Amino acid sequence: MGDMIDLATTDAGTMRGYRALPAAGHGPAVIVLQEIFGVNAAMRSVADDLAAQGYAAFVPDLFWRTKPGVELGYDEAGVQEAFGLWKQFDIATGVADVVAAVATVRAMPESDGKVALLGFCLGGQLAVRAGAAVKPDAVISFYGTALGTALDEIRSLDCPTVFHFGDADQHVPPEVHQPIAAIAADKPEMDVHLYAGAGHAFFNSFRPQGFDAAAQASAWDRTLTLLDGAFARSDA
Repeated sequence: MGDMIDLATTDAGTMRGYRALPAAGHGPAVIVLQEIFGVNAAMRSVADDLAAQGYAAFVPDLFWRTKPGVELGYDEAGVQEAFGLWKQFDIATGVADVVAAVATVRAMPESDGKVALLGFCLGGQLAVRAGAAVKPDAVISFYGTALGTALDEIRSLDCPTVFHFGDADQHVPPEVHQPIAAIAADKPEMDVHLYAGAGHAFFNSFRPQGFDAAAQASAWDRTLTLLDGAFARSDA
């Protein structure tokens, strides 16, 4: 069980976030970047699971400039509010907030100075764009939206990177993930995994309408393998 902390000071004030620490109280850090539903139970659960694996996990409140502390469910009302918040969200400002969070976390005694970015949906896009700016130890993008407009950033990534896509995801069609796979083919530290029959948000067990247990388990194993290898490499 984690807690909410002041995570980064920016031009507009203080951004808060959820913190989940491993039993040791410190470890390599993973910054979890949210879906459009805020720092809700699903995102906190990912952080808690990472902490159980020995990582220090942090979930920035990326909607803090518009509606601080929002955590939405997946019913119709939650979906409508989430899309409203997303429409007000500025990507460049969001990237700047992630960059600020990375700087803060890198300096925290809980983090050991090493940081990976892991994002879902909107957060999957921000992980890539911020990753191109701050040179993290790893980038993990789950069904990142609008990645077709981030191909230059993807090409520039020089850390272990993995993309997880469902082949039935209407939000991330083949014309988006196929160019990314082509880029990855020339980058030894980048992998693209496509999960048969999985749709958008297949990882999220809090959204039963789209959850795919087999795809989740496979993606989680690959994610942990990447993190273990990336952080071991950064120790070399």
